[in-house]
Amino acid sequence: MNGLAKLLGLDPEEYNHWQLHWSPDVLVLTVLGIVIPLALWFFWASLNRVGSRSRKLFLFALRLGAFTLLLLVLLKPELEFRKSQSLKNSIAVLLDNSKSLSIKTKADESPRIDLIKKALQANASYFENLGKDFNVDYYFLSDDIEKVAAGAVKDRYRAHRPYTDLTPAFGSLVERYPDQSLKGVFLFSDGADLTQEPDGISRNLVVKLKGLGSPVHTLQAGSNAGFKDLAVEAVTASDFGFVQQPLKISLTVFASSMGNRNVPLVLKEGDHILVSKIIEVREDTKRFEVELEFTPQNVGKRIYALSLPKFAGEFIHTNNEKEFEINVVRDRTRVLHLNGRPSWDSRYLREVLAHNPKVDLLSFFILRDMGDNVEAPVSELSLIPFPSNLLFDDYLSSFDLVIFQNFKYDPFIDKKYLDNIQKYVKNGGAFLMIGGELSFQGGGYSRTPIEEILPVSFRDNPRSLMGKLFHPVLNKEFSLHPILRLEKDLNQDAWQSLPQLQGINMGLVPDKNAHVLLQYAREKESAIPV
Repeated sequence: MNGLAKLLGLDPEEYNHWQLHWSPDVLVLTVLGIVIPLALWFFWASLNRVGSRSRKLFLFALRLGAFTLLLLVLLKPELEFRKSQSLKNSIAVLLDNSKSLSIKTKADESPRIDLIKKALQANASYFENLGKDFNVDYYFLSDDIEKVAAGAVKDRYRAHRPYTDLTPAFGSLVERYPDQSLKGVFLFSDGADLTQEPDGISRNLVVKLKGLGSPVHTLQAGSNAGFKDLAVEAVTASDFGFVQQPLKISLTVFASSMGNRNVPLVLKEGDHILVSKIIEVREDTKRFEVELEFTPQNVGKRIYALSLPKFAGEFIHTNNEKEFEINVVRDRTRVLHLNGRPSWDSRYLREVLAHNPKVDLLSFFILRDMGDNVEAPVSELSLIPFPSNLLFDDYLSSFDLVIFQNFKYDPFIDKKYLDNIQKYVKNGGAFLMIGGELSFQGGGYSRTPIEEILPVSFRDNPRSLMGKLFHPVLNKEFSLHPILRLEKDLNQDAWQSLPQLQGINMGLVPDKNAHVLLQYAREKESAIPV
């Protein structure tokens, strides 16, 4: 081979094979098959008159050489030099690196990942010999596959991925070997694929395995027999919910080797328990479908937690709890409206709120005082008693806005509930007091928790309400405040064109950080906030 390459002026290092090719035509071969025997016979027979045997052989050799050259011209021989390299098929070694490999099947056992590491170490020579005939490719496997160099497996192999999902993992493996060069798969795993049914494998996974076109050898690390565990699985909840509206969630509780017992499931927000339910765990069932219903109390992104008790002997405690997030929004603004004395302005306000589709209004009008003589027994009256304990204790946090309009709290609301209103405002609730003879000082709110949350303080004044007509004036400092924008361009003219108001509460002193938008300007005295 080397001598022939050198003879033809080629570098022997570039080629390791040569081959002679012919370009025969079928007709030519047929003719040659007839002509060659006849030619050989003729070449020899025509030399019978030559007496010398040596001369006869010499002439025959000349004729044979010439005939051979003629045949070479007809057959067009080609000499091919090439460098060939045999391509190896592949073997894939899949190493499960999900978190379930970090647990122990039994208390006195090593973690499952250590069992796989020992198996790899014990069979290192086997895989080394396998590499002589195949390309041995190593992959970490969880819900996908990650290729890793054989020399890096020892340092990088650890159980840290959230879970195992064999279907997409084998799908990625099929895509990596589209030419059917994969001739075998070794799968090292504990088999804890929670996406598969316990009694079989899904059709999608079967399709992926068939797509490999090669055998899959599984090596299980540990055993699930006697594996004791209680877990919250597969929580299904809406991405958002409405405040003060019932919300349902569904979940799956997994129980293994827990025996027959009743287990409490608790749903909490922070340290506050929202709802609890007893799960009847039975030995012959692994998974239990549960539905819970609760009512969100606050808006915003809320973090809720589901928890199961932790029992002695469980191999995993971290899966006994699961958190999820729901964005709680308002479907409508809830308003509590209390009116101490019916009037045209209170009627108008109620009509505006009641006809707004974005407002959920609860309105109470005080139609009589305790001292009113109705000349009828209480049992014959159709009016309901005022539910102060429900409104200002149980359901106060469900409202977005509380309005006291010309309302005196005594005797309808116990003074202790004023503290609840103060806490409600400090926690983000809104409170509005609309003036009248029963508001502010006239309602007995001086030196109460209500005065602390209002933007004004009360000054003792023998005349708490002035009943004459007046025209409110815009405070120039806040003339561009969004609340005061009645018209885009002629806003000042719009306010001046409004009719006069009748009645204003006296003795109100704005707090330091209060913004007085409207006021009653007096010539010789300080202005009164409206």
